[in-house]
Amino acid sequence: MKRFAKFRELLDANFSSWHQLAPYAQELGCTQKSLNRATRDAVGLSAKEYIVRRIVLEAKRLLAHTDRPIYLMLALGRRAWLFAGSDRGAERAAVMVTLIMTARLNDVDPQAWLADVFARIAGTSQSRLPALLPWNWTKRSTADAQAAA
Repeated sequence: MKRFAKFRELLDANFSSWHQLAPYAQELGCTQKSLNRATRDAVGLSAKEYIVRRIVLEAKRLLAHTDRPIYLMLALGRRAWLFAGSDRGAERAAVMVTLIMTARLNDVDPQAWLADVFARIAGTSQSRLPALLPWNWTKRSTADAQAAA
C-alpha cells in the first residue's frame, strides 16, 4: 500500500507530462511489474489503466469547467483527443484529421478532395480506388462529373 500511495502522489503531480509507466517506476525505484502489482492490489486496476483513468478524469474536469466549444479543443493538439467526448468520437476525429492532413501534405485542397471522393467512391470499382488517394487524385472537371452522373 505504501508503494501505491507514493505512486498516486507522483501521478497527481505528473500525470500531465508522464503518460507511460516507466517514469513512475523509475522515480519510485521499482520495476514496472512490481508497481503494476501494487496498483492491482490497491485498486484492482493495472498501473497503466490507473494512469489513463487519471488523465481522463482531468479531461472531464476541464471539459465540465470550460465554455470553449469542443471543436476548438480538438484543435489544441494530439493530447486534446481526450476532449472528443468518447473513444469513438476521438477515433472518428482522428480519422478525419488524418485524411485532411494527408491531403494537405500532398498539396490538395482537403475540402475539394473529400467532396469529390465522396461523390465518386460509390461508382468507382475496387481496382480504381487508388486513383482517389490524395497523392494520385486529380479533380474532375464539371463536365466530366455531369457526364459520369
